[in-house]
Amino acid sequence: MIYFLQRADGAIKIGVTENYESRIYSLSLRYGNLELLGVMQGSYSEEKSLHLQFCELKIEGEWFRECEQLQSYIAQNAQDAQFEQILSQQTQHISRRERGNTEPEKPRMVKTRFPSLIAKKQLEMNIRFTQAEIAEQLGISPATISRWIRGRVDRFDADTIEKLCTYFRCEIGDLLYLDWESTD
Repeated sequence: MIYFLQRADGAIKIGVTENYESRIYSLSLRYGNLELLGVMQGSYSEEKSLHLQFCELKIEGEWFRECEQLQSYIAQNAQDAQFEQILSQQTQHISRRERGNTEPEKPRMVKTRFPSLIAKKQLEMNIRFTQAEIAEQLGISPATISRWIRGRVDRFDADTIEKLCTYFRCEIGDLLYLDWESTD
């Protein structure tokens, strides 16, 4: 998935990732508050093509100067990240119906929204905090926090989930979701 992020100075990052929530979190630790302008389907080769298309705007790495041309491209081609997720879920339900399968499919994987919850909390509090600080505040090991951020959680300890939901003031469904597509 190709994503477009904007930092406080206006620079726009054109990147590619399989987990934009986790990527936004890791980038926010370095660049501060970031705004997700949109996402679109795409691979590394398509990301490289976009870098070439907007090469005259390049500032550094994958960061580009904000301008009408780039903003217009994003507006015409990228979708809001939440819209993309909803569209994906709707497509999954339609494809099940089209196959004549009225039984719900078993989810392929339980995934976490942990990175987006961290980013949201940082925006609300207008501060940044490290994984170590989160771990200390919650009484959870830094390794566990790291696994949650990277989406590498394969066990779901009830005590940890309770601590996370309390910390973020959210429900379990805000923290975890069923991924019907993933085969990881």
